Amino acid sequence: LSTSSRRLNLLSGYADRIHELLDVSRELSGVRDRLMSRNSSAKNYISEANYIEFSGVKVVTPSGNVLVDDLTLRVESGSNLLITGPNGSGKSSLFRVLGGLWPLVSGHIVKPGVGSNLNKEIFYVPQRPYTAVGTLRDQLIYPLTADQETEPLSYGGMVDLLKNVDLDYLLERYPLDKEVNWGDELSLGEQQRLGMARLFYHKPKFAILDECTSAVTTDMEERFCNRVRAMGTSCITISHRPALVAFHDVVLSLDGEGGWKVQDNRNGSFLPTESEFDALKSSETDRKSDALAVQRAFSANTKVVMIS
Repeated sequence: LSTSSRRLNLLSGYADRIHELLDVSRELSGVRDRLMSRNSSAKNYISEANYIEFSGVKVVTPSGNVLVDDLTLRVESGSNLLITGPNGSGKSSLFRVLGGLWPLVSGHIVKPGVGSNLNKEIFYVPQRPYTAVGTLRDQLIYPLTADQETEPLSYGGMVDLLKNVDLDYLLERYPLDKEVNWGDELSLGEQQRLGMARLFYHKPKFAILDECTSAVTTDMEERFCNRVRAMGTSCITISHRPALVAFHDVVLSLDGEGGWKVQDNRNGSFLPTESEFDALKSSETDRKSDALAVQRAFSANTKVVMIS
């Protein structure tokens, strides 16, 4: 009876989330139509290149609030950008627009891999990585499936990936062919380290890191950043950990009222204000419901700041 009660509570929770998702989807659809109609004469479009650039981009919520206004910023391959700001300032929302989950209502975005599979171009790593029911190998190659791999991941490759994030003990704990609900089996810290190993497997040109190290140790975080840098992957990172500033060339600060500023950190010269430091230290709410939607968006489908 106790087990049945827990299952019913779990099912109720899933039903509530699905209902909420449908409500938001309907709201987004209506807002998208209104915004696109309002900006039908604006030159808002997305094109392809080997860098990421925002030109006059406006980020607007489904309710019509402007979070970021007229953002103009370019991230070259080989550079690293840290995005900071208070809760609700538009940090993750900027990624939603970049990934195509939210409409581009104004401005121009340039990014790699338009119209193609983006896993090798831009890879999104959320605070709580999506874990599918399947084998451990399935988790490492996600969002690819075994029949989509060009070079199948070997057992030795799995060992190397998992050792890099101190998860090699999972190979002893679970048989290779055992299908598991990893979201129930692993702690948040383990899930985040699995997301890191997943990034190491895909080796993208750009990585979108959305609070993806919030539940791991600072030592693991530093090792992760060093390995990503050694891979040649450029990072666009959201984090509230001040220590991560040292791994980024440029800091983009959002104020949540449409304003923004860019500060060069190539010489370690970034000095946050008191409010920015508080924002870096503060914790954000869990965005598990957003993570899968944004990750799928990335897997589907004239003040210029040069970062080189």
